[in-house]
Amino acid sequence: MLASYEALQLVRNTPDSTTLKPSTDIVLAAGIQFVASVLLWVPSAILLLDDAAMYRQYSAAAASPHAVISLPMRSHAYYAATVGAPICLSLLGVVTGRGLLRMRNWARRVTLYMATVPVCICGVLLKLDKGGPLDFLPVFVWPVFVILLPVSIWWWVLFTRKGVRSQFR
Repeated sequence: MLASYEALQLVRNTPDSTTLKPSTDIVLAAGIQFVASVLLWVPSAILLLDDAAMYRQYSAAAASPHAVISLPMRSHAYYAATVGAPICLSLLGVVTGRGLLRMRNWARRVTLYMATVPVCICGVLLKLDKGGPLDFLPVFVWPVFVILLPVSIWWWVLFTRKGVRSQFR
C-alpha cells in the first residue's frame, strides 16, 4: 500500500510535456491582481490597527477610578464594509492570481468577473449621481473608473481569445 502511494506521488510530482506555462500577458494580469490585492488590503489593515490602538488607549484611560470616559464604538456593519469586505476581496484576488499562474479555468472566469463588476458598479454610481452641492462621489469614482475601464477591456480581450481559453484547464 505504501509503495503505491509513493509511486502516485512520484507520478504527480513529475513534470510532463503537457504542463503549460502562462504567457507574459497572463503573468502580468496575475501580477496586477496581486498588487491590487495588496493596495486593497493595506488601508483596511491600517484602519483595523488604528482602531485597536485607540481601543487600548481608551481602555487605559477608562481604568482610572475617576475617569468619565466612554469608549467610542463602531458598528459591525462599519467593520464589515471597511475591513471585512476589502480583506475578503484581496484574498480572492491573491487566490485568483495564483490560479491564473497555474492556468486554471476557474481563475480565468473569476478574473473576468473581477474585471466586469467594479466597472459596472462605477458606471451605475456615476449614472445615478445627482450632483448636489457637497457631492464628492464623482471625485472618487471617476479616477477609479478611468483606471479600471482599460484594464477591464484588456482582460476581456486577453482571456476570451480562443488560443488563451484553450490553454486553461
